[in-house]
Amino acid sequence: MDKEHVVSSCVAVTRENGQKAIELLKSRDLITRELKVKRAGNEVLIPVINVEESLKVLASSSIDARECVDEFPLVAKLTRRELLEKIEEMNGLKRLSYHLIGDILVINLKGPEEAEKARVTASVLMKHFKNIRSVYGKIGTFDEFRIPKLIHLGGEKDTFTIAKEYDLSFAVDIAKVFYNPRLADEHRRVSMEINNGSLVLDMFSGVGGFCIHVATSIKGEVHCNDINPHAVSLLNISVIMNTKKLLSPVYTWNLDARGLPSRLKRKFDVIIMNHPTGSLDFIDIADSLLKPGGKIYLYILGSKSEDVVKEDVTGKLMEKNLSYIVEYKREVLEHSPSKSVHLLNLYKEKQGLNNDSSKEERQLAKQ
Repeated sequence: MDKEHVVSSCVAVTRENGQKAIELLKSRDLITRELKVKRAGNEVLIPVINVEESLKVLASSSIDARECVDEFPLVAKLTRRELLEKIEEMNGLKRLSYHLIGDILVINLKGPEEAEKARVTASVLMKHFKNIRSVYGKIGTFDEFRIPKLIHLGGEKDTFTIAKEYDLSFAVDIAKVFYNPRLADEHRRVSMEINNGSLVLDMFSGVGGFCIHVATSIKGEVHCNDINPHAVSLLNISVIMNTKKLLSPVYTWNLDARGLPSRLKRKFDVIIMNHPTGSLDFIDIADSLLKPGGKIYLYILGSKSEDVVKEDVTGKLMEKNLSYIVEYKREVLEHSPSKSVHLLNLYKEKQGLNNDSSKEERQLAKQ
């Protein structure tokens, strides 16, 4: 018998009426099929999707029944997503989104009022998946560091963990930094595009997602900056954890990005700007740090339309009197039904290049 249990609404009937009640409720698709029926003394407890409707159906066949709530064993092992959806259905929660960061599960909540029901979710998930050590509810973010507002839902009260991206390890404290595991593929993809010998700057590095991937993919030099001191401390731990895999030296900075030019005093081949709500506010700073012909990976939050996004970026560059070839690359993450995070590649023009450059000139700008 499966040892994992889920709390569910149910109807209780006498053992004599058990089989008839089960068949009747099955015929009306009212039984929660993922859970096993169980006996309790002289009663049979049947997990159901809708108690009120189930009682009516049984009464129409002259079967006495009462409403109940109990724990039921799972019929079979479900995926984390399937189990979460089933718990949502039984607890009256709308579809929940979640991230597994290391061994910490973070569930996005609408507000504190969902916390109590989410604790049931946390309890079941921790029983079902032994790799989950702690569960927290996230209610938005706050301050300039985008720190999550957290509610402890279950397991250990410990917000530090080690997240894995491909074969790399990242130190993360979910109470002190923003981290999105859904960007792992993006980190890898960008790192594979950068050439050996490149001097690379990540202006808003966080715990080092792009930095560590790049430094383990190319022989060059990687500089990582973040205004959040906790992010930089965690990044330094990650550098140590991945030391044997590093191909490039990694230099970390804890600065407001506007202070980078006075401290670095050099030009970069590649600059990564992953600050979707604020990257364009620092585009002049990035320009001052980029070599002619260099490349910026620009991540911005904007309309679903790539044309609108490209126009917004082009307009900002013109406003700053900056000359770049703007290339829309892809939608990276969906933020809401109307907005997404997009990646655009900006190529700093060499003398004589403009936005009507030929294919050959564009290729030159990428070098």
